[in-house]
Amino acid sequence: MKVATIVLGGLSALLLLMGACLYVIGEHPTIVIVSPGPSFAMRGSGELASFTVYAPRRGKRIAFPHQGDSDIAWQIVATNGYFKGARVSGLTIRYGEIPPGYSQLVPSQNQAPIPPAGKMVYSFFAETTNAPGATAYFYMDGTQPTLSFVPDLCITLKDGRYVRVKCGFGGDRTYSEPANLDEVVRKYRQKDSSKFDDLIKDEFNKSCKPDQSKAK
Repeated sequence: MKVATIVLGGLSALLLLMGACLYVIGEHPTIVIVSPGPSFAMRGSGELASFTVYAPRRGKRIAFPHQGDSDIAWQIVATNGYFKGARVSGLTIRYGEIPPGYSQLVPSQNQAPIPPAGKMVYSFFAETTNAPGATAYFYMDGTQPTLSFVPDLCITLKDGRYVRVKCGFGGDRTYSEPANLDEVVRKYRQKDSSKFDDLIKDEFNKSCKPDQSKAK
């Protein structure tokens, strides 16, 4: 009986894995292009459940895409339910404008969001169903947004609250925002959000690798 259980368990796992692979094959991850407005033009095979823009908190210039670190400047959700959002293919969301089929959660329904401030890095999260969503940073230079990436910035839970840390093990992990934000934005500029998953994975991989500089 023990052998039968192991075999059936292995077969079940294999069938689940095959099903997952078949499911992923038909998916097209959400990709976002940011334009003046700012506006967010999307493509992909999923449906938009919610869209959130994060703003830096007082004293900071970069908004990590997490409510534990940054403020929600604007957030909309699908009115008819989480799984009832519009197809992202061909969908464009303009900051502060509520598209048909959505409701504004932040700020309250009758208030307009505060316009993004210049020389600040904001972030967004397009939460989708039936396909991976998208998250990215964008830098505001006047009314012109630039999609970019912020390296080394991670957050961790410490004493019940989220704090910023420098990704990686060893040494001083205290994170400091770059002095020349313009230079960082130019160096890590992106045409769309398609590479952000890989960039984020690189940060996580880096955070899982011990510091070899002191291992010699």
